Amino acid sequence: MPDFYAKIYYHDGSINKVDISTKKAVKSSVEKAQKKIPNIFRNLNIHVTSDFSNLPKTGSELNKYLKENEKRFRATKGITTDDTERKEIFIQESAFIFDKVSNIFSFPPSFSAKKEIEQATMHELGHLYDYSGGDKNLHSEHQKLINKYYGKTDSEIKLLPREEKFLEEYRKNNGYSDKKEFKEALKKDLQSLNLDFRIRNNYGYLIGEFYNSGLDVIPNIKDIEAADASRMEIFAQLFSYAMGTDDGNKDDFIKLFPNTYNIVNKYIKTATDINYHLI
Repeated sequence: MPDFYAKIYYHDGSINKVDISTKKAVKSSVEKAQKKIPNIFRNLNIHVTSDFSNLPKTGSELNKYLKENEKRFRATKGITTDDTERKEIFIQESAFIFDKVSNIFSFPPSFSAKKEIEQATMHELGHLYDYSGGDKNLHSEHQKLINKYYGKTDSEIKLLPREEKFLEEYRKNNGYSDKKEFKEALKKDLQSLNLDFRIRNNYGYLIGEFYNSGLDVIPNIKDIEAADASRMEIFAQLFSYAMGTDDGNKDDFIKLFPNTYNIVNKYIKTATDINYHLI
């Protein structure tokens, strides 16, 4: 059995090339994850680009979409698909420019974002691992739906009522972050959180959805259940820290979400379970 399942592709522009430090950072995280959770990354393609505009003209639908709409994704560091037949992760180096600039003032100074890119890559791998904890039958039916409409434009896609209903069910049960114990742990942490300016400023993009569009309230279980995207982001962030990467916020973030962090660690350990299913 090979040790390295994922394939990493680098996409350069005519001027901007993917830095060697970026290549090493991405590969470091992928190898680290695959040593601990090997099978989940089988047949995974990881695309590392200096900018999404430099992605190839041919490729998956997500590849084409990111290339055609690269201006909308300038700040996007990474993105992962739940298409299980075309498992892909995209990392955009140009989105780390502010991290690179800030690291010039560190000691020793460095115009790179090695730690940040390692963490961001592991974060995207965390999304992939999150999906592996979902209902197997739902994932199979979801893949059939993807294949049915694959290659069609938004205007060409006309979901049937039963398909719309199915997607609602799928979104509620497609990952570890949808499990009851994860939601309960998250509720406990959020209700203990002192939502001050520092937390809002540093982590607002991760937790804002729990707070009803920014209203200063204490999230309840209904808020948490409705915030599917934020649950996924919290899972991926904690996964990245549990797997050993650190963008400089690891200790602080774990202190904010200690109960949820313990649950994520528990799910990581299930990778060695003999009944563990692959997506």
